Amino acid sequence: MQRQFWLVYPQYTSVTINGANTGRAKYHGLQAAFEKRFSDGVSFMVNYTYSRTVDNNTTSLVNDRSFYQTVSSRDRTHILRVAGNWELPFGPGRRFGSNLGPVLRELAGGWSLSARYQRESGVPLSITHPNGRPVLLRNPALDGSVGDRLGDQLDAESGVPLNPYFDITAFEPLASSYIVSPEPPVLDELRGPPSALLDAVLTKEIPIRGGLRAALRLEAYALTNSPIFSPPGTNMADQANFGVITSAGGSFAGRIIGVDGARVVQIALEVRF
Repeated sequence: MQRQFWLVYPQYTSVTINGANTGRAKYHGLQAAFEKRFSDGVSFMVNYTYSRTVDNNTTSLVNDRSFYQTVSSRDRTHILRVAGNWELPFGPGRRFGSNLGPVLRELAGGWSLSARYQRESGVPLSITHPNGRPVLLRNPALDGSVGDRLGDQLDAESGVPLNPYFDITAFEPLASSYIVSPEPPVLDELRGPPSALLDAVLTKEIPIRGGLRAALRLEAYALTNSPIFSPPGTNMADQANFGVITSAGGSFAGRIIGVDGARVVQIALEVRF
């Protein structure tokens, strides 16, 4: 079959390689950060990374490794992180505290708002077919909102999506499985949906007596309730799902709450002593 022609020693049906030093990866990145240290009740930080990660197809260790070196499937071109904290200017010792009555001053004072926003580019996609990777005819990336390119509108006769995430006609399958595809394993120009999340926490500090204090926290994860779409179907042989986004299951590293973009709100009471 086609795989046999990819091998360095195609005359053998099996080759055992021990300790092959074949893994290669290159990372280039521009990182920028801006920070406002705490003053006047406000602090925030912005981090941005523009990068590119390239590696070889590590699933084919005995292939022509120089040919299969391409953008990594883990590449994220743009990564943005913004975090900040704001102590609301009400209550004792705050800018607008002196004009409030004693009861209102205690109720309005001690509040702070913190938020975190993060956005990442989508990962590169790999198009598959039983005969091997299809030939790329043109750039398959499409413009427009992801919500308008879910592939949820189907042709009544063929069942082919009318609004696919990418141009599903931009690929031509190989004539047979005996042809070696000229395409790399991952396409840099075709990427999955980007991911974005906004979290916010509203906190009320409540002094009780002496060193005993309480903090009431209202936490909202994925505040905008915007879905994080999973990558579309990339198997060209599966015409019903090719270019179709079927779920919202994208995620950020380390996230547990609201990883699919669904809003999660919780209230917590913390006592400190």
